[in-house]
Amino acid sequence: MAIKGFICPDTESPVDFETCLKCAYTFENPCQYTYPLIKGMIENIGRPPGISTSTIAGCPREMALIIKNDVYVQPPYWAFRGTLVHGLIEKYYRENTMVEHTLKMEWETGVIDGPSLVTSTPDLIIPDEQIKIIEFKTAKGVPKYNNPYKGHTVQLNIQRYLLWKDMDLKAAHLEVQYMDMGVAKRLIAKPWDMEEIEDYMAPRIVVLQRVISEGYMPPVLDTRDLMYFKCNGYCDVADLCRQEEIKEIREESGIG
Repeated sequence: MAIKGFICPDTESPVDFETCLKCAYTFENPCQYTYPLIKGMIENIGRPPGISTSTIAGCPREMALIIKNDVYVQPPYWAFRGTLVHGLIEKYYRENTMVEHTLKMEWETGVIDGPSLVTSTPDLIIPDEQIKIIEFKTAKGVPKYNNPYKGHTVQLNIQRYLLWKDMDLKAAHLEVQYMDMGVAKRLIAKPWDMEEIEDYMAPRIVVLQRVISEGYMPPVLDTRDLMYFKCNGYCDVADLCRQEEIKEIREESGIG
């Protein structure tokens, strides 16, 4: 099971991706999304979950619920904006730059026989004397202060760790290029010590591998978790999460 489709903006009912695309194919569909927008959004969210930068830095319970259930989400227009930006990066990048180069490493979790595969695909890796990793993010508004959003700092540091393990390169410069509809803003993320990154990644990778191979359902995020903000209106499976939590409480209480 996985993300199977959208909540139709016109009917407010679940619709699978194929049906949604067929509806938009004639450009006579009643909703505000044309065929290219819908196809771009599907390509961004229709991939099966694995152990990657986004899932390590994200909510493991969300991933477990997506694997366990057929999930229908609101059309993520932000994902299409991201597709447009990455298309520009691929077209206009500087020479001697690695564009969306996938980094890979193996991680022993003890959950399965053999290692788990961990991947990450930074937007840009610039292998100059000072090695740089740069991520491009579209947003409703750029950060007000001179620090990246916390989740993006986490993502960049995970990418930094995988770059070191995969290519033996240590990035000293981590940057986010933010863009909203009117402003662009570049912000520098603080590099963590490699041991600090590893300590952050290790327990999360174990949990994610358990989710994938055992069907494990992680607990609701702790309020101190960096990703807890997603629980306040930014989660595609919030209703499923609440239903699962009620079920867990009833089981713990012995209520049938």
